Amino acid sequence: MIKVKYNVKPKNLVIMAACANVGNELNIEVTVTSGMDGKHSPSSLHPRGDALDVRSKTLDSEFKMIFLSKVLKRLGKSYQGFLEDEGKVNEHFHFEYDPD
Repeated sequence: MIKVKYNVKPKNLVIMAACANVGNELNIEVTVTSGMDGKHSPSSLHPRGDALDVRSKTLDSEFKMIFLSKVLKRLGKSYQGFLEDEGKVNEHFHFEYDPD
């Protein structure tokens, strides 16, 4: 199940769908931890509603890279993603719509 806040843009629904499908494929729970809320860098796409963070620290290291790779493959070239703050308290996947 995915819960969606009222201000989530369709571009982020694409990210959520890709994450949910990969989560189902790998039999892992997917939790979106941030959208337009939270503290982000000045250049962040979060305030525009073009980025989502997804919990990663509950996954085994092996699944982290598999999950990231499979999600990015589903999203295509207009989206980017990476594992942010790896090994730290704030570790998470960051996905964004950024066609430029």
